[in-house]
Amino acid sequence: MSIFKKAHKSPADIVKSLKSVLHVLFEQQTSGRKMDKAFEDLMKNLASMKLIMCGTDQHEPQSELVAQLSQELYKSEIIDIILKNLSRIYFEVVNYVCMLYMYL
Repeated sequence: MSIFKKAHKSPADIVKSLKSVLHVLFEQQTSGRKMDKAFEDLMKNLASMKLIMCGTDQHEPQSELVAQLSQELYKSEIIDIILKNLSRIYFEVVNYVCMLYMYL
């Protein structure tokens, strides 16, 4: 095993991280540098979610992980939070959110 290979996060970890990033993004006193870092983390989390939901060219999505991710998203109400603040996020993020919403 290579030391440079990234460890995959569990669906619960992704959702927890996403919720904390959204909290930072939608605070009123967030600075520019902190906001940029939060958007970067948001994109990483959404990309991880897309990978779980859609799989890759070589690997099909695992139904257990898809079910776990869906359950965690519903429990945390992240989709509602994002939809309520949709006008405050970048267009690229909106595309990811729409795609994930479609798969849910």
